[in-house]
Amino acid sequence: MISPRTKSPLRAGRWVRTATGVATIALLSAGCGNGSASPPTGTNSPTSLPVATSPAGGGAVLTWDGIIGQGMAVADGHTYLAWNHKGWKYTQPNLLSLLDPKTGRLSDTVQLAGAFHQALEAGGSLWVAESTPSGGLLERRNPNTLALIGKVSIDVGPSGFAPSMATASGSLWVAGGKTLTRLSLPDGGVLAGYTISDQAGSSSLGHDSGETQLVVGWASPGGVGGVQLRDGRSASVIAQSSEPLFGVAAPFVSDISGNTMWISEPTGNMGYVENMRLPSMQAQHSTMIEGSNGIRARIVAGVLWVSQQAGGPKSNFCGDPATGMPWAALSGDLGATGRLGGVGGVYFYVFGTAGDGTGIAQFNIPSSCRPSTLTGGTASA
Repeated sequence: MISPRTKSPLRAGRWVRTATGVATIALLSAGCGNGSASPPTGTNSPTSLPVATSPAGGGAVLTWDGIIGQGMAVADGHTYLAWNHKGWKYTQPNLLSLLDPKTGRLSDTVQLAGAFHQALEAGGSLWVAESTPSGGLLERRNPNTLALIGKVSIDVGPSGFAPSMATASGSLWVAGGKTLTRLSLPDGGVLAGYTISDQAGSSSLGHDSGETQLVVGWASPGGVGGVQLRDGRSASVIAQSSEPLFGVAAPFVSDISGNTMWISEPTGNMGYVENMRLPSMQAQHSTMIEGSNGIRARIVAGVLWVSQQAGGPKSNFCGDPATGMPWAALSGDLGATGRLGGVGGVYFYVFGTAGDGTGIAQFNIPSSCRPSTLTGGTASA
């Protein structure tokens, strides 16, 4: 196996990272699907909504058949699901619904303007980051009804990558291309813009638990990049990785837990995840886990979640964010085709439970992965 750190970087294609936050890469096109179901024609106009079922015996708590999960967000008592009907595959239209984790009911379904990447609640609104044929887009929506309040266009440069969001120091921060933008809350007005790197073509964003610092991943169009630690108010660079990272796009960066974070680097057909210590920004190579370009590491409420489709127990577990030591394997619940779709509250969600890539299942988080601090948060597919 070629080490991802010495593999020649490949040029990034026009592919869209799904969330979010904060997750495999879904291949999305800009055309409309020809599925038998009709998309919603307006806000809160549900159509052919899937019905959750409760499987007999152990395993999943709830399942939804015949739909494709694109991403999730769990925050402030709300669970949001971005999805498509089976017949639409990975084409638009893309739908967003409120999900009741107790009953499995989907409600307030709306059609998004673009391909879903990430969603988070900030300033009393739900912010949805999307990729459209004309560039990056943030939709501001009512978190209780998903009614559209406003839109903010985000310049993501020529790469076509979706914007990435995080909150810090009372503002909403957005990374797109080579630019880091600070938006005011609750209205989303642009306060300031900063250059991540003159060479950046794609970028990603995370923050610490106190929302005082930002972590920024970036890569040039040729695939050479790094990670920065920035002040959450001034955006000044506190520290940055001392060795270059090589991949097809910016490394996915997790949120910060204590003095540690994780990066997920797609390097072509391969990829890897590894721990990075703060404030030195030194990668801990002993923690590296290699896999496909879909392997991801996320930190949700102080717990590390590593996932890769068909990766087995080595690449599907929850564990210690400081060391990468597994606490519980998830491979049995993910099966041969599933991938981690989201984490929040007392549940985690698996996308692609069926062999054709459709289906969603909800599982109880293992007790060993649910410390007293795990009350919310999200890991998005």
